[in-house]
Amino acid sequence: MKKHESIFFTLFLGALSAIAPLSIDMGLPGIPAIEATFSDAGSRGSMTLSLFLVGFSAAPLFIGPLSDRFGRRIALIAGLSFFSAAAICSAFAPSFTTLLLARFVQGAAGGAIATLPVVMVRDVLEGPSARAKLSQIVAILGIAPIVAPLIGAAILAIGSWRSIYLAQALVGVVELFIAATWLEETHPRERRRSLGIRVLLDGYRTILSDGSFTRYGLVYTFSFTCMFSYISTSPAVFMSTFALSDRWFSVLFSITSAGVMAGALLSARLSRRFHKHETVVAAGLGCMVLSTIALVTIASLGLSSAYEIAALATIVMLTFGAIAGPCNHAALSDLGHVAGSAAGLMRCFQMLSAGIASALGATLAASIDHVYVMVGLMLGAAMLAGLAFVVPLRPLRRQEQMRL
Repeated sequence: MKKHESIFFTLFLGALSAIAPLSIDMGLPGIPAIEATFSDAGSRGSMTLSLFLVGFSAAPLFIGPLSDRFGRRIALIAGLSFFSAAAICSAFAPSFTTLLLARFVQGAAGGAIATLPVVMVRDVLEGPSARAKLSQIVAILGIAPIVAPLIGAAILAIGSWRSIYLAQALVGVVELFIAATWLEETHPRERRRSLGIRVLLDGYRTILSDGSFTRYGLVYTFSFTCMFSYISTSPAVFMSTFALSDRWFSVLFSITSAGVMAGALLSARLSRRFHKHETVVAAGLGCMVLSTIALVTIASLGLSSAYEIAALATIVMLTFGAIAGPCNHAALSDLGHVAGSAAGLMRCFQMLSAGIASALGATLAASIDHVYVMVGLMLGAAMLAGLAFVVPLRPLRRQEQMRL
């Protein structure tokens, strides 16, 4: 059996994809402690998350072309090296400014790492096998939001917030060792591209003019934004509005996050049954839009409770898990020669959109009830995802039928 066909290959790519949510969600319980440690960090602890996301959204634009030129393995080793070093710097940061700088670098490295798994699958697999593999990776990725806050809280119970970043460094070092000693290159030399400016511009022009990339890339971006809108606003909704304790919030958040894993596992089975990714994506988007409409309806009627919101949010998480793999595969299906650049561009769009939604939510929460902010952002993002899927449907139908 080839390495890319093994279960360990799938587990490893899933662990690489989980670097980002692990780095974000593990650190959430430690933010109050960070603010208490540094005199200039009062009420600014969340900047450790913001700077991480800024770095995460920018790095894919660079790592994509670099991996197309030098190969996936060396790009991954470099990303894991910077990630581990930045996590160690975060753990021993003598000032809040140093911590923010280290978190920015860690986020950039995390963005580079998270871009490569989907490209590596595109390098070695095609069709239903590729969609199933990507869905399996998303399922593994879905474990991180479930366990990360619990791990962070457990570490804080026996150590300080610095221990959280040491744990992240350990994860990075282990993955670095595997990449350096076991992983094989998936991008052969004969398929590599120059880094010349004209070549890069031609590559991005090709990517942005590809109908499947723009369609499924935008569907993935906005559906992720729908899910992230829930993630970013859930602490205020559940703990401030509905007065849940930290412990019950962590439990409820973990339960809803499990929807991503369940949806991805379901998608992996459906990908082998339905050869057209369009079928799975259409069904998933329909459920996402209906769930967000239900959220807005119960909020408008004053009937919402923490558990009703959590139940409907779980459906949203499940549908994202179901469509993430097919969308990633469909977006890159015709772009094998520039797959790294295409994946990097899609990751950049994904995080920029999520960051804008998070900032908009924080701004609106100053004057609007937290529940209305959450459900409004989720509905808006779900509608945009549905619009991106439906609008170009007719002109692309013949092209996709020929390819499938």
